[in-house]
Amino acid sequence: MTGKIQAERGSTLRTLISFSVAMLLMALPLQTSNAQEASMPAIRPELNYSLTVTGENMQARLYVNGAPLFLHGRFEPIQVTVPITDQLQPGRNEITVDYEPFDMEAQAFTPHAGVALQIYVRRQSNALLEGEKTDEMVHLFSGRFDPVTGKMQALDQSAFGQGPLMRKDGGLQAGPSFLAPVEMVYTNRVSDGNAMRLSMELDITDTPMSTPPWIGSPALSDTPALRAALAARYRELHSIISHNAETDYRRKLELVNAHLALTLGYKDAGALADAVRSRTPLGPPPGAQLAPLPADLENMQLEFGSDARLVRFAPDPIAFVTPEGDEAGGYGYFFCGKGEALEVCFMQDIPY
Repeated sequence: MTGKIQAERGSTLRTLISFSVAMLLMALPLQTSNAQEASMPAIRPELNYSLTVTGENMQARLYVNGAPLFLHGRFEPIQVTVPITDQLQPGRNEITVDYEPFDMEAQAFTPHAGVALQIYVRRQSNALLEGEKTDEMVHLFSGRFDPVTGKMQALDQSAFGQGPLMRKDGGLQAGPSFLAPVEMVYTNRVSDGNAMRLSMELDITDTPMSTPPWIGSPALSDTPALRAALAARYRELHSIISHNAETDYRRKLELVNAHLALTLGYKDAGALADAVRSRTPLGPPPGAQLAPLPADLENMQLEFGSDARLVRFAPDPIAFVTPEGDEAGGYGYFFCGKGEALEVCFMQDIPY
């Protein structure tokens, strides 16, 4: 789109590509030998969780337990389904959607009767496992903007004509939802006062799960000390990747790999790392190169998770580019506080 308003680009496509490959990796352990199956941890889930967001006349960001999963920055309807098993924890989970309404006719970020949003979670048995199959779904929210009240109104029926909402199904239960103003920061602008944060609760009471590594870490804030520490971590990772230092890289990603190993059913963090490396090099893909870090790294824009426990510089300074300077992939590192240090706790865009 051209004209007064430009859409945010890149984040949605790269993130959805990484999700599709993550789904492929989820199936790989199921094809291993019985001996390997016996050695896998008992926490391994046999259910896959996904979240579907449908929206009209808005730009939106989705978070699960604080982890940013995707940005829809284009001026077209939202219809996105993403796997969220890796971001969930046992018990209470928080799903967050930050959205900014957009009026196409007025070319302005203002609310109107055409603004609508619906979110539901679904869990299904892994298709490669034998036995009784599970397919459950709960709606976390469905609503439309009401010009009379000036608010997004929650509905008992689907805002998109799909019938009554399901609030409890098996071991899934939707909790209350809350709306509050929020400031949305993009790479080229800041929201102008009409952005809202929709916070929803999801309870999972019947399935053992791994807890993501950023859960329980301290909330972070934009300070010179945080920027200096974050820049130092990026410089370390950039050097490791440029030297193809696989052992050092695995050490830096130990928290992420250990969690994903439990979630995806691998024996341990090393087995997961082996599977990843067998499919992609540590360095850039063919025909691309590792971009140099920005000279003003410490002054880049910060992007936080919805609860400020995760942080990164945006756009991600560790990226692969073609000789012509076009994007060719990246890692999407997010860091959380562990003791006195920042550690990689989440990866948004995995270059598989």
